[in-house]
Amino acid sequence: MKVSMERKVSMKRKVSMERKVSMERKVSMKNKGNLVTAGVFVGSLLAAACGSVSVAAAIASPLITTYMIVGGLFFHLNALPRYLSWIQWISWFRYSNEGLLIVQWEGISNITCETEQRTNATSCLTTGSQVLQRYSFQEDEYPFDLILLFTLYVVFHASSYFALLRRTRIY
Repeated sequence: MKVSMERKVSMKRKVSMERKVSMERKVSMKNKGNLVTAGVFVGSLLAAACGSVSVAAAIASPLITTYMIVGGLFFHLNALPRYLSWIQWISWFRYSNEGLLIVQWEGISNITCETEQRTNATSCLTTGSQVLQRYSFQEDEYPFDLILLFTLYVVFHASSYFALLRRTRIY
């Protein structure tokens, strides 16, 4: 009787954990959708503003690379030079990257490290909060990230509309 009771409790924990993981995946997929939407609004602006595909491609490559660099994907945000750090605030990569990391790491209270990593304290992060601090992100910034992604979405699409309107008046 005691064994079957323990088995029921174990099954309930397993089902609860699976539901939690499923919910986290849904939230994570929603945030990935925000990143994709951000890529679409930049593409629509470039398509509307540029006269040809080759010009749009020539502009897109350095623009997107710059936004990726200052968005925290390749560099720590505090390591950016002062003259480049302002670009992070108009980079959709920054808000998407921060949102994805927050969804991934918030609420994680135990990260086990290998024995070799435990000797080097800087390489062994034991909580999700430490991971976020390593990248200069904060858990309470998630709603701010979503609001700014939406703001960038509106601004870029409005700019696309006006660029398209301007191009149609030229021809």
